[in-house]
Amino acid sequence: SAFLPITSILSSRSLSLMAIAGATRVTICGGGLIGSAVARSIARAAPINVSTLLLDSNPPSTCATARSAGMVIQVSSSVSKSAMVKRTLQDISDLADEFDDETSVGFTKTGTVRIAFSEGNITRLCEDHEKSSKAGVFSRWISPEEASAMCPFLSLPSTAKVLFTPDDGYVDPCVLAGSYLTSARNAGLETRFNTSVQSLEMTETNVITAVIASDGQRYLTDLAVDCGGVWAGLLGHQSAANFEPLSMAPTRSHYWIATASDDSFPRNHPNVILPDLQIYTRPSPSGIILGVQENSSVTLDPTTLEISPESHAILDCMENEVMSELLGAKYTEISEVIPALENLELNNYVSGLSSYTLDGRYIIGNQGPNLYVASGCNGSGVAAAGGIAELMAQGLTAGRFPSEFSPSRFKALGSKIFDKEFRGRCAAARSSKFQSR
Repeated sequence: SAFLPITSILSSRSLSLMAIAGATRVTICGGGLIGSAVARSIARAAPINVSTLLLDSNPPSTCATARSAGMVIQVSSSVSKSAMVKRTLQDISDLADEFDDETSVGFTKTGTVRIAFSEGNITRLCEDHEKSSKAGVFSRWISPEEASAMCPFLSLPSTAKVLFTPDDGYVDPCVLAGSYLTSARNAGLETRFNTSVQSLEMTETNVITAVIASDGQRYLTDLAVDCGGVWAGLLGHQSAANFEPLSMAPTRSHYWIATASDDSFPRNHPNVILPDLQIYTRPSPSGIILGVQENSSVTLDPTTLEISPESHAILDCMENEVMSELLGAKYTEISEVIPALENLELNNYVSGLSSYTLDGRYIIGNQGPNLYVASGCNGSGVAAAGGIAELMAQGLTAGRFPSEFSPSRFKALGSKIFDKEFRGRCAAARSSKFQSR
């Protein structure tokens, strides 16, 4: 890290921003879950003379947030990421206390079982367990029999390696985003939804002085934070300053919402990750969510996407293709591990876009002199939102950010990030998310 170990930063329960880069007016662009979490961290930490404003071109949490599977999984291949997800769980607890209502945050604690069969994935699982332990995440090894008792739909070989993380679960992303927003408003945040950012007003040295919005207003600002999801970075790149674009690609994620004809899928079963099969499951109020990962996911050029919920829905029409190519081809293999698969009725197909980077790490830091970005969620923005928000607020205070998340770490790629070859490499990062490399 460029200033403090991330685990130390995220262990802090409160901030004291004596100054936010000398700013008295902060504008957050993007009001999904990450933007709402960032807004809360800044608004709660800012001195009384600092005003905070959030702008979003759509209603609250109607784009990627609304389509997320909402899994909160702490064990990962990165100590930093594990610490960030752990921070989100702390936020969930704090928000429940703030509103004196556990249901107000939409979180359901189920735990997670991650199951590896192959030698490579067993090695990866052991390595991830060790790294996550360094972030203070508690997990324990359990037998395949214990896993099957928790998840009666599983049929596991005796050689399977199973890790159980009891504090994991899943969240309704829109409910959590709403709690972040309410808390931020209580701390002084002003919001303008259905109000898009049209342009940035800048000095000759590319310092932003105002945000020009679709409501005709010119919002003076000393500091802007771009939390625009798959569109993050375009605001600065397409400005007069032509800042370097962010090295990430909008990549399809998808899952089915299913119901079972028997009781083999209990409503409280843990999240299940099966990297050898490239699938996951989690319970849902209406049944079960079944997610799949393919070897080469669909990616899109962000400059061609309209900033609207419809852009996240444009791939829903590919359900039949996904069904035949993924579930169809893997049906026999999956059925050996999940014999009850035949009892599932796949009711709804949900696809959405996540911003994936080449190295699977987030993008948090400076894009311009007083333009900051928080994106590159790699399909885990919901889980890490609290950590991303905390790093942004701390980075604004310290004036520097952890180098591992630097927006310029792939600077040499330049405009190549919009081409098909680069996007394919980002898609590969998604397909290997839980697998051995």
